[in-house]
Amino acid sequence: MRMVISMLLLLALAAVIALLQIFLANRKNKWFCALLPCLFFLISFMPVMQALGLENPFSPTTFYNGIEPLSLIEAWKQAPEGAYRETLRFMIDDTIKYFFLLNIPTVLCLVVNVICRRKQPKNSPLQKMSVQDLE
Repeated sequence: MRMVISMLLLLALAAVIALLQIFLANRKNKWFCALLPCLFFLISFMPVMQALGLENPFSPTTFYNGIEPLSLIEAWKQAPEGAYRETLRFMIDDTIKYFFLLNIPTVLCLVVNVICRRKQPKNSPLQKMSVQDLE
């Protein structure tokens, strides 16, 4: 029952985000439609920054060399061949997978933007005439 409720909440959240993106994409200002894709793109960098040790030096993906914390890159440079290095390789693979997985909403919002922007008229004849009148 708990899983059903969480799935319904997730679907409701996705629907609200989609409706918000459609609303923003139908606005005349084209910069409003870029808000959600940019936000989702920035959120997709969070696991990358955490894995590189840029967000929190005491994160679970931080490795320790004696006393000082190491980022994933520093740990890779100092790692001996073998199982430890394989673990690091799997963590890098997972970070890349998370990056692409978290960019799915970015791509969906961009698709909504393209679809909604194609439906809008470029310049109506009335707008062209008003611009000619100003000149």
